[in-house]
Amino acid sequence: LLVAAISDGTIRWYRAGDRRELLALFVDKRDRRWVAWTPSGYYMASVGGEDLIGWHVNRGWDQEAQFYPASQLRDKYFRPDIVQAILTTRDEGKAIAAAEAERLKKLEQERLATEPAPKPQSAPPTAQPLTVAELPPQAIIVSPKDGAHFSGETIDVEYRLQSPGGRIVDTLVVDVDGRKVVTMKNLRDGSEGVFLIPAPKRDTLVTITPFFGQSQGVAARVKLAYQGPAPAVAVKPRLFVVAIGVDNYANAQEFPRTYARDDVEGLMQALAAQEGRFFDKVEIVRLLDEQVSIVSFRKSLAHIAAEAGDTDYVLIYLVGHGFVDADQRFHFMLKEASKGSLIDTALSERDLTDPLPNIAGKKILVLESCHSGEAAADGSLFNMSDVANNFHRLERLTFLGAAEGYELAHFDSQWKKRGAFTQALIEAWSGAAAERDGAITINSLFVYVHDRVGALTDRKQHPTFIQSYNDNFSIGVK
Repeated sequence: LLVAAISDGTIRWYRAGDRRELLALFVDKRDRRWVAWTPSGYYMASVGGEDLIGWHVNRGWDQEAQFYPASQLRDKYFRPDIVQAILTTRDEGKAIAAAEAERLKKLEQERLATEPAPKPQSAPPTAQPLTVAELPPQAIIVSPKDGAHFSGETIDVEYRLQSPGGRIVDTLVVDVDGRKVVTMKNLRDGSEGVFLIPAPKRDTLVTITPFFGQSQGVAARVKLAYQGPAPAVAVKPRLFVVAIGVDNYANAQEFPRTYARDDVEGLMQALAAQEGRFFDKVEIVRLLDEQVSIVSFRKSLAHIAAEAGDTDYVLIYLVGHGFVDADQRFHFMLKEASKGSLIDTALSERDLTDPLPNIAGKKILVLESCHSGEAAADGSLFNMSDVANNFHRLERLTFLGAAEGYELAHFDSQWKKRGAFTQALIEAWSGAAAERDGAITINSLFVYVHDRVGALTDRKQHPTFIQSYNDNFSIGVK
């Protein structure tokens, strides 16, 4: 192998015999985000790193070019298994074949006694370049421009839709600060128009997202600044919490005890203490062990959807075992967890995120999830950074995860059997993360939690944080 540092900031690996490129790596020196990719575009990345690369597609002399970030082609090109195999095989085709064989083997293992067997979610990978037909639809916000000001109760949003592959957009969704406000059906390449959307009296994020089949296209976003009169009365926000913990699993050998009850009770006490201080009201729903199901979770979110307003906060806190299937999709395991029956015994990414666009307010997902007891032995350790990236892609929210990469989440009796991550969150919300003015912001909270977890675990665990947009909002007071 030959390794070269290139003037574009990348490090590249080449096969010595014929100088063929095998792998490229880029690390952003400002925030240490990174992404590694093969010549055909298969990639793996750190949290937030998958938007550092993409495909630049020219559309002739009379049309502007389009850029497709890698995250929008994740279903096909997010293949850390291929990236990890390529330096061993020293051939992209062989790396693809080896990784795909291992993926299909894992699918068969997941099947166990269930019928029908799980099916691959996409066509087998190849070393062929991306074609125009594979490009997803892309939404473009013509006006207003990012950073524009508004002062009224409504905003005119002019959009245009591009679908170079000819795909029909089944649904075009417009949301304001993560809450769905407008939908349109059955649109084609070149469709355009104007939406009249309600405008809250604050800075706001407008997003237009195209959906086709079971997939999501390239969304367009603009952050708009409010310059109208302030609301007559400043109202404290409310906090709605759904706290889910699975402590004792039916299959204790594969899924050891997590002490989730201790985590849930400790963090809920810290959050409840913010009532009357930062929050006008803190409303908590606890779902523990056998109480946790898709039905109980959806019922809790339906109640929040009916109650929450634009200024409120919604926090989903999950404590228990996690599992990532052969198609790189995360599942939160329920009490009767079985890897062979995920649809019945786990909450999938979609189960967790699909209801959120119908809920107003700021949405925060906190994941204190660990690997199953046999994960290290059978090779099923999941990458928390990949989980964070996928939640970031699926829904506009703030994500906090217990660890990064393949790290284990630690808990100890000295923290009353709590996880180090939850212990740090409790301290942070109790005032340790406050800035000089006494405010606890989402950034100050994460900085404290990141440093504190590192100290508690001798730098063996590093929490994960990602937002759909940069918004350092307040989350409490000292």
